[in-house]
Amino acid sequence: MFAADTLRLAQILVTECTKRSLKIATVESCTGGLIAGAITSISGASQVLDRGYVTYSNAAKTELVGVPAGYFVPGNVGAVSEETAREMAEGCLAHSNVDAAVAVTGIAGPKSDDTAKPVGLVYIAVARRGVDVACSPARRELDSQSTKGSSRGERSVLGKAAWARSSASPNSVAPKPHGSRTTS
Repeated sequence: MFAADTLRLAQILVTECTKRSLKIATVESCTGGLIAGAITSISGASQVLDRGYVTYSNAAKTELVGVPAGYFVPGNVGAVSEETAREMAEGCLAHSNVDAAVAVTGIAGPKSDDTAKPVGLVYIAVARRGVDVACSPARRELDSQSTKGSSRGERSVLGKAAWARSSASPNSVAPKPHGSRTTS
């Protein structure tokens, strides 16, 4: 079901998080649970993955992980933005006891509802308690046959999750206060 390089990265993530006794969670929009699926396809994933949220709708982003509903008002940042990805990752930490969260939001296609945001634009955020949130855009390269399957974006998400587990030792990071989320 998953490309060999995606499974290799998922294996590294599971192995390294297990060594460090880290629990992680995913918040997925355009990937619809595929990242959590790649992780759970690895033996030992239950020691690492605590939960996965599929927040495909804007309402789910607000209800499950606390993304401000105002983000989705026309003229504001929208669902596919760095701000939304950051809020998704930070909201996951606020709504769970995990050490790190990976969030992804983007436009999988086959068409974009927003001409300013092309098909394949994906924002990936990683939040780790006590560490600044990392977020970056990625471009998913889609072939003409399908909008599903392995992508650079999927591999990038697993790579960013690996960053979250290695950016600091679990014993040296103070938990992030719940009131520290950005809500602009």
